[in-house]
Amino acid sequence: MSALHTTPLLVSAIDSAYLRNKTGNEDASITIVNHPLVMTQHQRAILGALSSSGVVFFIGLAIAFIPAAICEYLVYETYHEVKHQQLVSGVSLIAYWSSSFVWDWIQYLVTATVCVLLIVGFDISQYTDNDESQFTCVVLLFLLYGPAAIGFAYNQAYLFKKPYFAVNCLLVFNLVCLIASLAVTILAFFPSTCEVSIWLRHFFMIIPNYAFIDGFYRLSLLTGLPFAASICDSSVDVTQKWDSLETRSVGLNLIYMSVCIVVYPVLAVVIDTIYSYPSVQQYVCGGLE
Repeated sequence: MSALHTTPLLVSAIDSAYLRNKTGNEDASITIVNHPLVMTQHQRAILGALSSSGVVFFIGLAIAFIPAAICEYLVYETYHEVKHQQLVSGVSLIAYWSSSFVWDWIQYLVTATVCVLLIVGFDISQYTDNDESQFTCVVLLFLLYGPAAIGFAYNQAYLFKKPYFAVNCLLVFNLVCLIASLAVTILAFFPSTCEVSIWLRHFFMIIPNYAFIDGFYRLSLLTGLPFAASICDSSVDVTQKWDSLETRSVGLNLIYMSVCIVVYPVLAVVIDTIYSYPSVQQYVCGGLE
């Protein structure tokens, strides 16, 4: 019983007392039967987005520490000239970044494995069912997020000079991505904002943390995605089931993260090469002029 039921119960008690008073029958009473209207598909979709946000929030909160810790260590090495000592000792830039990438990825695999085992252990049906390849999609999200986030963190390290400042900023940044993903997901269910949500989703998808969290939101709402798509495109069949690996569901997130795995580490090496070699820096700056 909740506050929603108190008003009809109060009216029923007053009416029953009035009936007993008029009839003189102490056993007389009025029975109320309450049958609320069934929720619409729109209401169920929005309720599903809000209810699934709890699980996704804790997953996103835990995973936010990984790129922040990676970036902090890189900034620490630069700040204390540990990286400089390695380079002057004969370590090439390719060797430095390759070894860093492999070590960070191995560390991430331990965390990713534990996360997948916890999801299986608690039997979260939105992620463990494989009728529409949900569990396969969960595994792919974890596998692709690691290298993509590591490469992205390497590029973010160039923005900071002090380690403690880097880790605090990146934690806040990743939490903003978490909130932004929920906001964009909810915007998709309203006719006035659904087109904006599509553009925002494509824009933010270049951030691995956003692509990862958005993938989990879309997995949670897999049955409601056709309805959300039909708000902007009336030709979409709302009764059709979507496979989670399709580009219109979570497949696009996987594609974006796959591209990030290649682009961000290469970009980090290119930027470091420009900073490390004055001749290259002079050539690039001269070309820009």
